[in-house]
Amino acid sequence: MKKKNTAGKYIKIVIYVLALSSLFALAGKFASADVIHLKNGDKISGVVSLKDGMVTVKPPYTEKLLIGFKEIQKIDITRGKDTEELALVKDEVLKKACAEKINEADYPNAGHVTLYKEENYVYNEDHTVTTESRSIIKVLKERSLDAANYVRSFKKEEESIEIIHARSVSADGIVSNLRNDAVKYTDKYLSYPMYDKVKILQFSVPEVKIGSIIDVKMITRSYKADCLNPLTYRQYFMSYEPVKFSRFAIKYPASLKNIKYKKYFTPEESVKINETATGETVIASYEKSDIPDFIDEPLMPPFSYFAPNVKFVQKFKLNEIAETLRERISPKTALSGKMKSDLGEIIKGCKTSREKAAKIYAYLSTNVKHVEVEATIDDFRPNDAARVYSEKYASLFDRSVLLYSFLKEAGLQCDIYFGTNQNSYKFDEDMMSVYDFDNILVGCEKDFLYADSEYYPYGVIPESYKDNKYFKIFGGGGLFEISRDKFERSFTDDMLTLSISPDARTVFHLQEFAHGSSDPSFRAGYKNLKPIKRKQSFEQTASSIANGGQLIGYTLTDLENHNEKQGCTIDFESPNYVSKLGDMYMLVPVPLSSIYTGFVSKEDRKYDLFFDNFNLDSVSVSIKLPEGYKVKYLPQSFEKSNEYFRISLKLKYDEKKNEVIFTRNNETLKKIVPVADFKKLKDLFESSATLKKERIILEKAAAEKEKQ
Repeated sequence: MKKKNTAGKYIKIVIYVLALSSLFALAGKFASADVIHLKNGDKISGVVSLKDGMVTVKPPYTEKLLIGFKEIQKIDITRGKDTEELALVKDEVLKKACAEKINEADYPNAGHVTLYKEENYVYNEDHTVTTESRSIIKVLKERSLDAANYVRSFKKEEESIEIIHARSVSADGIVSNLRNDAVKYTDKYLSYPMYDKVKILQFSVPEVKIGSIIDVKMITRSYKADCLNPLTYRQYFMSYEPVKFSRFAIKYPASLKNIKYKKYFTPEESVKINETATGETVIASYEKSDIPDFIDEPLMPPFSYFAPNVKFVQKFKLNEIAETLRERISPKTALSGKMKSDLGEIIKGCKTSREKAAKIYAYLSTNVKHVEVEATIDDFRPNDAARVYSEKYASLFDRSVLLYSFLKEAGLQCDIYFGTNQNSYKFDEDMMSVYDFDNILVGCEKDFLYADSEYYPYGVIPESYKDNKYFKIFGGGGLFEISRDKFERSFTDDMLTLSISPDARTVFHLQEFAHGSSDPSFRAGYKNLKPIKRKQSFEQTASSIANGGQLIGYTLTDLENHNEKQGCTIDFESPNYVSKLGDMYMLVPVPLSSIYTGFVSKEDRKYDLFFDNFNLDSVSVSIKLPEGYKVKYLPQSFEKSNEYFRISLKLKYDEKKNEVIFTRNNETLKKIVPVADFKKLKDLFESSATLKKERIILEKAAAEKEKQ
């Protein structure tokens, strides 16, 4: 038998390995992705390296892959450099941006200026969306050095991000490129296997200083678009930092008839949307120069309430969205045998539907941990209720499905509701998409339940969830509003008692109780504080009410008991609260009488004021006067209101009890105050501030004077 000559084969492999080694010696500094071409025709892009005689590639969407030499046809190495001269870079867009003269005096409030911004969205035939984005900015101030840091998250299985380039340009024209080994990929929710579906991409553009130009271009490939992942983009023509030039384009098949756009606060002549149809494709685009920045003001409305913008939406009917959600949620609501057994124990002895619901709600709050993960209605894919119950942790959305599953199994009338959040953006029903509905509630009988029940008592929902539009998944019907009238008003009730001794020493007893959605805020605020931190918090309260106030003691309600109002009592004393003036005392000042006026401190403003909820302020103070003294001077009460706010500051002297009673009741009447009426609100608040300058003066009673 003739012996095969394999020496040539081994020599070829050695030569190939040596060639790769020399190539990788260069490639270690390249910024763009390398590409491995396999013999079967497939291509794999990523960071290619050679170690211990083996080829590995690290794609952006998965872990490192080991590739055998015999499978490889060729490898394309993207030749980059750590640094290079701008004059040698073949990129006219970058060169033009760098040549732009920026007069910093024209941008006194800017941390940086965006010289060039481009976004191109392509709706592909397979319904996935490819996004190509590029931004070139010039750093003007130290605060914008953070613009060099990029953090992006993407779904492991359905999305990918490719960095085309990320580089800086120095003032003397030296380009510093991002190295492949400076790009980090991490798992966002590694600690929670049910949600370990998201990757984080992180990198920092190198050599960024004040005066540098940062140029980053990326391509994102996303999941398939449908009624739960619609093509939806909003572009603003006002920015926190100024933009010299912006270009936007969206390309989609002409057969897609449900893509619409609408301008808000944007004159027709300021931005022209160009729509062109070429064969089977439609392109909608615009170009905009000199997009201004703005100075943030107190109580600013959400951006969509005032900033010029255009919104593109792939429109779907509400019943399509509800039906798709129903199809995804229904199969996940089945209870295991153990869950049914536990449910029987939970509701044992309950006579009414509300008793059953409250027991279920309380049980899940203590047995299933709430975890902060990205959970939104768009592309919502719930985990099985049985798995969530077994794992003992869940996102807000999965907790809602779990709660619904138990309530339904208990025979209660219930549904899942998705709602808008108009504290974050202005809702337009004509241009709505699933992205508008990021609130979730569970309806049971006549109650609405917020599934983050670790802190929220039964039937209490966040203030931001009220006055929004909702739709239900299983019951059908259109949009409706959950009015705040259905819920307990959210406020904190402060009751302060002062006892003044003849030597001017004052003892304070403060009781504070939370109502409505202030209850869970109070509960959450103290539950996770260590005892020393709690004590420090109460010491600060004592010091803020009375100068030099010293804490005597405090009590806190049971934070785990959802059936009682959350609150605390604080006892403290101060030798400095009362000033002795001969035979008279002066109280400095009336406690808890001050009203914050910082948001009306300027003479005028450019934008409307926006209160994110209907605030209610409730304070009562009882001042027990020292024996033998009476009131000589009592400041006048203040009661005034307009259509936006009501302020009530009342002072009363009870001669029989020899005590002064002060009550403060302030209330927001409208959430938005037009800028044209700013002066009205300013006058109201500034006139109320006079009370904090006033002093209660005490004098010896006549009988006491006669004794002397």
